[in-house]
Amino acid sequence: MDTVAVTDVGRNTNNIGDVQLVSSNALVENENTTVSALVDNLENTNSNTVDNSVSTAITSEEDYFTKTKLERDTMYSRMLESYQNIINNKELPETQKSIAVQEIDKINKAQNSIMIAENLIMNKGFDNVVILVNNNAINVVIKTAHLSNEDIGKIQNVIEREFAVDLSQVNISSRN
Repeated sequence: MDTVAVTDVGRNTNNIGDVQLVSSNALVENENTTVSALVDNLENTNSNTVDNSVSTAITSEEDYFTKTKLERDTMYSRMLESYQNIINNKELPETQKSIAVQEIDKINKAQNSIMIAENLIMNKGFDNVVILVNNNAINVVIKTAHLSNEDIGKIQNVIEREFAVDLSQVNISSRN
């Protein structure tokens, strides 16, 4: 696995202005526990027909991308909900509500850019990709054993175009 940068997705709390955001790790852990219990039950009933080691290896790698996207989307949903609560609070001044509206717009634009960029990168022939935006840094994790210079160029082109950022802010890594 080639790693260019480590992101700060797993933090327990984030502060944005007067809003405190909490990590979605507990939610994901509960879902993983439920999924694990269902998989264990399925494995016990079908142990003669399913090669568990192969299915576990296949799903564990996909779990990284699925789990990371779920955590990212949950974080954005919570941020949007917090800002919407600010807008709906009749006791807060209009200046704070205006800032909340601007933040909601930023989040929606970021989500849209992420979705488009992930789809465009996957259309370039990659099996899976997850994009994480942290302040001004954009971290791209590609499911592949090796990234050639040509692959990196294709990815950088998509990211630069969709996010309108300098390439020095882009970190690309692979995960097989």
